[in-house]
Amino acid sequence: MSPKRVGRLAVLSVALVLLSPVAVSAHSPTAGSSRLYTNDNQTLNWDFAAAYPAWLTTAVKESLDTNYDDPATNNSRSPHFVFAAGGAGDVFYSGMGTSPCGTGNPDWLQCANGGGTTTWNIYVRNFVAAPHAGNWTWWDITSSCPSGSLCWYVRRAVIHESLHVTLGVGGHDEQGETNTVMGATAPWWANSGWNTTKLRRCDEAAAQLAYDLRTWDGPYGDCFDHVTGHGTSGLLTNLTVTGTGFHECNGYAISVTGRLEVTDLAGYGRLGGNPLSGRTVWFDRSGVLKYTSAVAGGSAGDNWSRSLTGSANTSYTYTAHFDDASGDGLDDSNKPTFTASWSNAC
Repeated sequence: MSPKRVGRLAVLSVALVLLSPVAVSAHSPTAGSSRLYTNDNQTLNWDFAAAYPAWLTTAVKESLDTNYDDPATNNSRSPHFVFAAGGAGDVFYSGMGTSPCGTGNPDWLQCANGGGTTTWNIYVRNFVAAPHAGNWTWWDITSSCPSGSLCWYVRRAVIHESLHVTLGVGGHDEQGETNTVMGATAPWWANSGWNTTKLRRCDEAAAQLAYDLRTWDGPYGDCFDHVTGHGTSGLLTNLTVTGTGFHECNGYAISVTGRLEVTDLAGYGRLGGNPLSGRTVWFDRSGVLKYTSAVAGGSAGDNWSRSLTGSANTSYTYTAHFDDASGDGLDDSNKPTFTASWSNAC
C-alpha cells in the first residue's frame, strides 16, 4: 500500500481527507492560532456524550487530562481539561457518515468545534456505525492494525483536536511530526509520528505565545524562529548588572545584583520581560572563563545576586553572560562588564 496522508479542511470545523504532503521552508507554528480563553489556566470540564467502549474512553481521558497537560511538553497557562460527570465540553464517538463539524465531508476522521467556549465538542469517528470505503479503523481497538486496514491512533487524533479547542491553529503549515501535531496532514500506522501522544515543541511555543509560561523555570517551546525579533537560536535574552564599578575594603565581600530576562520586545507577546528563573548567569574574571556563577530567580526587578571576594589591593574586570543550551528556545545574552576592586581606602 502506498503512503497516504490525511489533511485538515477548516479551522475548528474540520474533516479529514486524503492529501499529498506539502513542503514548506520555514517554521510558522502559530499560523491562525490565538488566545481563545480569557483566563490563565482555565479549567475546561468535559464528559463523554454517551457510554462508549473502554478502549476509547481510556485513550481520550489520557490525551485530554494527562498528555495535553504534561508540564514537560506544555509549560503554558493554556486551559486544563478535566474529566467531570456532566462537564460542559463533550467528546462524541460519532456514527455520522459525514463530518459532524459542518463540512459535510464523508472522509472525516476526527474534528472539533466550539473552541473558546466551555461547550466545545470533539468528535471521533465510529467506523463500525460509519464505515469508510478505505477500510479505516482505530489501532486502539485491538492494539494492532488488521491486515488491509488503514489504522489511526485515537490519542494522536485527540491531542490534535485539543489544540483546536484551546488555540484554533487554523491554516497550519506542515513541519513534520517531530515539531508539531498540528500540521496539515496526520500520519497513519506506522508512519513517523502516527502514535504521537503529547504536544511537540512548536505546539508548546504557540501555547506559550498566547498564554505565557506556567512556571518561569520550566522549558520554552524552542520554536520561535518565525517570531519578529527572534535571535539565532531562539528568543533574545537580556542581562543587566546594577552598576559598572564596585569597591570594598580589603577583606570584605562585594555584593553584585542584576536581572536576567527574555528581552521585552513587542513581537514576543506575553513572553517579553519574563524572568529566566533557574538559568545560570556566568562571570568571567580577568580572562578566566566561568570563574563563578549565580542562578536567576523568578522575582520582579533584580533576580540574581552574587557575592564576590578578591585579594587585597586588587581590581578585577568581570564579564557576565547567560549561555543558551541546545533546544532551550533562548539566545545567548548580551555581555555586560563591570569592575570589582579592594583596597585600604574605604
